[in-house]
Amino acid sequence: MGYPTVLDSGATRGFEWVVTREIAATSLDDAWDTLDGERRVAAARRLWERARAVHRVDPAAAAAVVRPHNPFYARSPDEAGAALLRLHTAGVLTRDEHARLSAALDRHWAVLPNAPRVLNHGDLSPVNALWDGTDVVALLDFEFAVLAPVQLDLNELVKLAFAPPPAGAGPTARERADRALLQEAVAELARPLLRTDADADLLIGHSIQLETWGLERELAKPGSKSYEDWEPYRMLVACAHTDSGHYAPLLGR
Repeated sequence: MGYPTVLDSGATRGFEWVVTREIAATSLDDAWDTLDGERRVAAARRLWERARAVHRVDPAAAAAVVRPHNPFYARSPDEAGAALLRLHTAGVLTRDEHARLSAALDRHWAVLPNAPRVLNHGDLSPVNALWDGTDVVALLDFEFAVLAPVQLDLNELVKLAFAPPPAGAGPTARERADRALLQEAVAELARPLLRTDADADLLIGHSIQLETWGLERELAKPGSKSYEDWEPYRMLVACAHTDSGHYAPLLGR
């Protein structure tokens, strides 16, 4: 997974710390807008290759060191349902949107008990990957690593390619071509893990929970502006109005 060499670790006045050898690279998130379509495809492939190394860790060995729960995702159907209800009560989601998202979560929770668990990074965002100009050389920040279905991490990869573009001016022809190239590559990577309806239900359920968490987090910030343009809101509403939302092109394959 390319994790940097650990030089020392410990705790000071109750605060844990770790010192690692510095890697000459930058956050993939910071570099993303500077990459053309082909380099974004290369970065996505290598990001997922690093993540798959994490997924191959023996779950029994990982269970002793990872947290029991990732805070981005609900621990139970009741907890997930309560979060959606808060958004509906606040007027963010309509009654029909709330009902459709709740139904999708019901399908997720129904298949979750029988889904195999692997070690997930838990926050597989480009923010937590290092890019040296040609390669994703490391994954960082494993504080949210958790045993869960692989679709938890897969959702972050799929979102990288299929999330709605930023609100505002429409994309250029070059941007549309780059997006199509990335989507094709991510679909190829994701397809082996999306073979059944249950796999799709796991993916969509993790997506809804992550976007719900993100939307509530943004709404709680002082001085929050109109939320209609925020990515979490647009992801949720699309999922409420179209089967699989922005992931429909992928799951329709």
